[in-house]
Amino acid sequence: MSNQEFYISNNGDIEIPLVKFIQGRVNDLKNLIYKAPEISAFLKFSILPQHIEFLGACLDNYEFEDEKQSKIRFNAIINEYFGKINSAYKKYSSSTEQISLYFNFRCSFIHQLRPSNRIALTTRKEAKNDGNKHLIKDFDGYLILVLEDFFDDLEKVSIEVCAKIENTLPKLDKWTKSYLTLFNYN
Repeated sequence: MSNQEFYISNNGDIEIPLVKFIQGRVNDLKNLIYKAPEISAFLKFSILPQHIEFLGACLDNYEFEDEKQSKIRFNAIINEYFGKINSAYKKYSSSTEQISLYFNFRCSFIHQLRPSNRIALTTRKEAKNDGNKHLIKDFDGYLILVLEDFFDDLEKVSIEVCAKIENTLPKLDKWTKSYLTLFNYN
């Protein structure tokens, strides 16, 4: 598959390669987080756990559709990639911690459309005003997640994942196929 943004198949369908799909999603998220003040921070946060798990799915040996891989995929990306940026990510992916990014952030948002009662969401501006920091517990024991800091780390991880996909040999089969097809029904 070429490095262009997409290609058009013989029947007019638009095919988007995996790396270009990841890059496009990150760009969309960046615009949403930094350039759409009318959208609530809460809604912006709700998209992040899906992207994290998706990155894990990009790197494992299973098909994207394979079941019962969510925790493994999510925690693998948190530990192997986010943990290089800030070791606190690894701490909160541990099953021995009272607060787990997988259970208290990812699962809560996916299944309940909210974080659990152990996570506090904030923006960089609010955190500065309140004296809070990303991945630090507040005085009540809530784990603080700062939207822009979390996204900036997600962007770095996404770049690293794309580089791994592009530079690793042999390639996984799912890396060489079109990731998304937009069908032409005309």
